[in-house]
Amino acid sequence: MSIVMQLQDVAESTRLGPLSGEVRAGEILHLVGPNGAGKSTLLARMAGMTSGKGSIQFAGQPLEAWPATKLALHRAYLSQQQTPPFAMPVWHYLTLHQHDKTRTELLNDVAGRWLLMTNSDVAPINFPAVNGNAYVLLRWCCKSHHKPIPQANCCFLMSR
Repeated sequence: MSIVMQLQDVAESTRLGPLSGEVRAGEILHLVGPNGAGKSTLLARMAGMTSGKGSIQFAGQPLEAWPATKLALHRAYLSQQQTPPFAMPVWHYLTLHQHDKTRTELLNDVAGRWLLMTNSDVAPINFPAVNGNAYVLLRWCCKSHHKPIPQANCCFLMSR
């Protein structure tokens, strides 16, 4: 397997590092740790959203050398903290992502995925009450129902 990304002494003040390692094509990594351990910070660095100490190579080039538009064609980044600035029931949010309003089974499938992953009751929850992890999973569910992703190929970042 070819190396997709190399990290060398990646650090972020007291939150992260220094960390070195590599990611190979087709590899699935799980980042596990307590709140504040630097998981989201590391992912933001690996996605090229932030800069700091150390170096990251992506596809053989320094990550900072990639134009944002080109980088966006090769990776996806879903921020944990980007919550909507409004109070909306989760169920309503899900309907916004349903392209074919006549296919309610898709909406039920997405809601079902979210319920299973968060152990939540979807109906009464409004967005200000949805924590960061649950919101990341909700957005992932909304995106993935357009092109289903097999469970075996999924990796979730959860800080508990």
